[in-house]
Amino acid sequence: MIALPKAFGQIAVAPPGFINITLEPAWLQAQLTPIVDAGPAWGRSDFGQGVSFQVEFVSSNPTGPMLFSHARGAVVGDVVARVLEASGFATQREYYVNDQGKQVRLFGESILASKTSAVWGFVMTTGFTSAASIKGWIAS
Repeated sequence: MIALPKAFGQIAVAPPGFINITLEPAWLQAQLTPIVDAGPAWGRSDFGQGVSFQVEFVSSNPTGPMLFSHARGAVVGDVVARVLEASGFATQREYYVNDQGKQVRLFGESILASKTSAVWGFVMTTGFTSAASIKGWIAS
């Protein structure tokens, strides 16, 4: 049997293959004073000094539905970048905004068609989403 540090209170295996580790409350409480004393410098290191990282975020499609996974991706990307920065890495964030291409052009043309229809009484037809389908979206 391996001797574990005093910080480990209990270790248990749970199906289907998880290892649950419980830390001793006294050990956790003993960590608070050094953390508070260190202030914002706590957890920081120069481990990655001289090494650069670029963390890329993927945005949601502005013409499609907003899903929870889009927000999750932004949060995870930001957290990874912050951990790298705290570890001394020169970190650059790249958040791709999906605002180019055919879908966004068609979306803009759809809004234009809706406004044209409402003001001038006719609908432009150049292959974009119908003004009627966009009117409900604009009104909501």
